[in-house]
Amino acid sequence: VYDLDTGPLSHTVLAGADYGWTSYTSRQGQGYPPGVGPTPVLAFTESQDQQNTGVYIFDRIEYGDLMLNLGGRRDWLWSETTTPTGTGGRATTSQDAAENSWQAAISYRLIYGIVPYFNYQTSFTPNVGTLVDGSPAAPTTANQKEIGIKLPVPHANALITASLFDIEMTDGVVFDASSGVNQQVQQDMRSRGFEIEGQATLLSGLSLTASYAYTDVEIEKGAVGTVGNTLNGIPYNSASVYADYTQQSGALAGFGGGLGVRYVGMSYGNDQNTIENDPRTFVDAALHYELGFLTPTLDGTRVQLNASNLFDKVEQVCNAGYCYKDEGFRLTGGVRYRF
Repeated sequence: VYDLDTGPLSHTVLAGADYGWTSYTSRQGQGYPPGVGPTPVLAFTESQDQQNTGVYIFDRIEYGDLMLNLGGRRDWLWSETTTPTGTGGRATTSQDAAENSWQAAISYRLIYGIVPYFNYQTSFTPNVGTLVDGSPAAPTTANQKEIGIKLPVPHANALITASLFDIEMTDGVVFDASSGVNQQVQQDMRSRGFEIEGQATLLSGLSLTASYAYTDVEIEKGAVGTVGNTLNGIPYNSASVYADYTQQSGALAGFGGGLGVRYVGMSYGNDQNTIENDPRTFVDAALHYELGFLTPTLDGTRVQLNASNLFDKVEQVCNAGYCYKDEGFRLTGGVRYRF
């Protein structure tokens, strides 16, 4: 990261590189349960090694109340996939790809701290695994257009953010059960929608977060009978509200908790849109303690206990033509440190 000025323009330049490596082997067993028949045999299925390297540079430019973000990235992908053949042998497929992606965003500070913004960006995402025909999945490319506004609430420590988005995706990976087996396929999709989120600190130690999203993901190129339909598993409407409080003084200083509600609207259980998932509502809660109230040397450290789906509400939900039960009550603990 490097800061510099060029005349009246202030720059914050970020440059870097990253590298990812994935390797797996998949085996499938066939036969009878132990003690009933022949011992199950682990038959070779497939293996894959994948490497992805990227370099990028971004520049945040400020001129008074005007802000401009420009950036670019170059990715190189290599993979080698081995799959079985019908004759009992193995076939190896190599994949090499390289792609440029970029982004541009502009925003402007208006009176009262109101900030409208617009951004456009492209992306290149490698995919792990193979498709229904045994070939390696191609990388997913996409472009996104977004326009929005950030609205500080006068005389309150609160911020409201609203945005409209339009995402076009090529070769997105989804699961498909039309062949009778739930396997990966690739299809082109377009996601459009609206999001609004509010964050506020109402009293000392009390915070509130609320959000709503409308999302419409349309299949533009896919299996027969699915073009023009809505992608399965994606609700049109989703919303949440969460309140959290931390005691600031007294014998219980540092202790706190949170309570929230999540709403997941109706969605389709398959890409043919013949199965519908009912809307569902879940309650979440948390208990936490800020160790910095105990001793200054632990400032920024929090221990927390989270309860997801507090009332253990379990209903049927379908995705890609297969139906499951919602995850029930779950309790997790963690430690967080901020510096």
